Amino acid sequence: MSNSPDIPRLEAAFRELDARMKGAPGYNPALSVVAAGFRPWQGHWLGAVITPWAVQLVLLPGEGGEQPAAPGERRSRAFPVGERNLMGLELEGYGLLEAAPLLPSVQAMTSQGEAESAALAALAALMLPEGTPAFALAPVPGAQSDAKAPVKRPVSRRDFLRGRLFGR
Repeated sequence: MSNSPDIPRLEAAFRELDARMKGAPGYNPALSVVAAGFRPWQGHWLGAVITPWAVQLVLLPGEGGEQPAAPGERRSRAFPVGERNLMGLELEGYGLLEAAPLLPSVQAMTSQGEAESAALAALAALMLPEGTPAFALAPVPGAQSDAKAPVKRPVSRRDFLRGRLFGR
């Protein structure tokens, strides 16, 4: 796929949106806007956008893929891990794309590196076929009271994507 997405323009558009989101519930000032892990997928570009208020799964138009859903329209997409509903958005300064929450919250994250690692792990988990054996995750600093305590049970991809990392 030769038509790569304009990541700097995408990040700039999300930074513009960030200026209006400051102070919103769940806003984490330790984080900034970064697009990560974009790769070709079914004629589109699939990746994550980390912001101070959310980590979003983002599907950008590419060569050969159908047009993104209209703004406000939901479209079901079949990922290896299962179906996900993405919503069409028209992002000022960028254009049409589809997005859905990739992680449930960014409030407990203490650094940009932690947010980017979690986003890339969630993106990788989304691409694992259903029925793949469960995997264990290392504890996320700040996500449990004793960060040195080991994870007591493996975390399934489904639990990971739904934010149930530590029995919450």
